[in-house]
Amino acid sequence: MKSCVYFYLVYFLLVSNCVSAQTLPDAGFSREHFSFLSNAESSPGFYESVNSTLSEYSQLGRQVPIAVNPGMLNAFYNALKNREGKKIRIAHYGDSLIWGDIITSDLRKLFQEKFGGAGPGMLSICNDDLSVRKTVIHTFSDDWNWSSLWTRNKDRKPIGIAGTASTPGLSSWVSYDAEGQNLSCNTVRLFYSDAPPGAIVNIKCGSVIDKDISLSSDSGLQEETVHSDSYFKSVKLSFTNLTSGYFYAVSMESDEGIFVDNFALRGTSGVSLLDIESDMFKQFQSDLNYELIILNFGLNAAEAASAEKSNYKWYYKRMIKVIDYLKDTFPNTSILMVSVGDRTIKKGSRFISDPAVISMLEVQKRIAEETNIAFWNLFESMGGEDSMYRWVHNSPAYAYKDYAHFSDIGGARIAELLYGSIMKGYKSNGH
Repeated sequence: MKSCVYFYLVYFLLVSNCVSAQTLPDAGFSREHFSFLSNAESSPGFYESVNSTLSEYSQLGRQVPIAVNPGMLNAFYNALKNREGKKIRIAHYGDSLIWGDIITSDLRKLFQEKFGGAGPGMLSICNDDLSVRKTVIHTFSDDWNWSSLWTRNKDRKPIGIAGTASTPGLSSWVSYDAEGQNLSCNTVRLFYSDAPPGAIVNIKCGSVIDKDISLSSDSGLQEETVHSDSYFKSVKLSFTNLTSGYFYAVSMESDEGIFVDNFALRGTSGVSLLDIESDMFKQFQSDLNYELIILNFGLNAAEAASAEKSNYKWYYKRMIKVIDYLKDTFPNTSILMVSVGDRTIKKGSRFISDPAVISMLEVQKRIAEETNIAFWNLFESMGGEDSMYRWVHNSPAYAYKDYAHFSDIGGARIAELLYGSIMKGYKSNGH
């Protein structure tokens, strides 16, 4: 990130079993690979100023309405209307397009500015987005053993709602230091199960909380909560007498308001959500009560189908199964599918939209129609065919030179457009 190395390495290592494993190869990048914004991003307060400067660069993108079944969002709209004294949560699932809190962080900021709430929300105990996450400095000890929906789960750990599960060592710890505006919090919640008898966690929150808590050894989802009247930005959890157990996430939040949780499952097509057990989803829903689930996938499946010269029947069938699964597990929750965005490829001397992406867009529309959920057309909101080329070569750049992923400013613009479409539906419902 600090360097000015100008190279753009993006690869999708496709193997024959990637579809059956439900995990597709993804762009193995960090922000260092896309450094043409490095001068701007290295300046003090860059991330905090993205939204304040965004209006100067909003010439790209256009507002498109929520389509197919916009009424699917009515439950979410009603929750917003009756939010007084309550917590409202949005689960934002996606692939590497939202990796590092891209899009999600700005969507969170917009919602919290309008409806209240503070804090970054749910954060995995262990993750591999440490070098790219722009909102939280996340570190953990090297004695954790963790698995996820996008890595091998050879020990068959029960995967949590964030797509991960971590088993501690003898002296494990994890810390979070929130950066930027509106990320301070006054409540910390730890989600886990199956801790051994006598296990203890020490939770330190800034300079206002330093507390030892005995952990439960019960097998169902457990929660420990600490709260302060004062706000803080840093949290550290240190564990003792632990040799087993499953630890899923920490939530940094406030007493009330809206929280948008970033669940980036990079390298996946979305169908791996079927690997989270229904009982696990339901236990988390009982504690967190998600009012909206956003599904932001498609690029990896398009890439895999194009490379293997296959059609999209497997994706169509599996994603319908995913959505039906989520409907059954979250019966009172609104579901919004965000389509694949544009990706351009070079043909001769021109950059054109990848035909695989256009085909995926049509398949996703059919999935939304078949399952009767809400649908937001990211491809059209970007500007339609060949639009990614303009996003890459805009000044400042809205996307990286892999012609597939958004920069921080580009992600902020997408969040602004998506938020605008959601709020237009909210207002048209008389709210």
